[in-house]
Amino acid sequence: MRGRVLRPGEALSAAIARVLAEPETMRRCARCRRPRPLRLFYWNPHMLDGWSFWCMTCHQEHYREAVA
Repeated sequence: MRGRVLRPGEALSAAIARVLAEPETMRRCARCRRPRPLRLFYWNPHMLDGWSFWCMTCHQEHYREAVA
């Protein structure tokens, strides 16, 4: 997936729904290095492509370790 997820004039919820409706777009997690479906990544509008670098599992593990 290249470029920004949002198209000009498109609502955020519509952009997320459109991307998640595509057939299993894969992305590699920067922490665990495993390829995962895009639906297992958090939406992050601060990133260029609109998705987090880490998968949801790695985010959860990181915050559990940080709190403990």
